[in-house]
Amino acid sequence: MAEADELIELIDRSSRFDNDLRNATSGVPVPEGLRYQAAVGWATASLEHGRGLRALMLLDNPCASFALLRPQMEAFIRQVWVCLVPDDEWLAEFFNLKDGDIRETKEPPGLTKAMREISEKGLEPFSEVVKALVDMLGDSHHSFTHNGARAVQMALRGAYRPAQFELVKLSNAFSLNAAAQIVDLCNLPAEKTPDLHGIAARYKDCFLGDGPPPVPGG
Repeated sequence: MAEADELIELIDRSSRFDNDLRNATSGVPVPEGLRYQAAVGWATASLEHGRGLRALMLLDNPCASFALLRPQMEAFIRQVWVCLVPDDEWLAEFFNLKDGDIRETKEPPGLTKAMREISEKGLEPFSEVVKALVDMLGDSHHSFTHNGARAVQMALRGAYRPAQFELVKLSNAFSLNAAAQIVDLCNLPAEKTPDLHGIAARYKDCFLGDGPPPVPGG
C-alpha cells in the first residue's frame, strides 16, 4: 500500500475511533458546577480540534492541519488545569462573558504556568498524563500554529509524510485523554463506566509506539 493510501486509512480509522469515543461518552452524568462546565467545554474543543485536523489533512492543507495540534493540546491542558487549580471566584469571573464583549473577563494561564500549577498539585494521574503527552509534542508545533519557519517550509515544500502519521496519532492521544478525564470526573460505578481502554485497544495502530497512552482512571 502506498504511503498516501496508508495515511488515508489511518485517518479513516482515527475517525472511527473518534466516533466510538464520542458515542461512549455521550450522556455521561457530569457533576454540576462551573468547574465541570469548563472542563467539558475544553474537552469538547480538544476533540473538535482533532476532528478538524484530520479533515484538513484529507483536503491536502498540511499547514492548517499541523496548526491545530497545539490548540488541541492547549484545550486538554486547560481542561486538566480547571479541574485542579482555580477557585470559585475565578470560575465565576471566567463565565461572566457577554455576547459582544471584546475582551474576556478572565483568561486562563499560559501553558507554562498551567503546567507548573498542575504539577504542584501532585495529583495523579493528571500531571503524569499531561507531561507524557507534552513531552511527545515538544516545541515544534508552536511554529506551525504561529506561522514560524516550520510552517513556511511546509507551505513551500509540502508535508513530510512520516510527520503526518505522527500528527494524527498524537492527536488521537489527546482526544482519548480529553474524553477519559471527563469520564473520570463522573466517578461512576465500574459497571456504568464507559470502557475507553477497550475502545482504544481496538485502535492500537492509531497511536504512537506500542499503543494508547495511560488515561485518567487507568
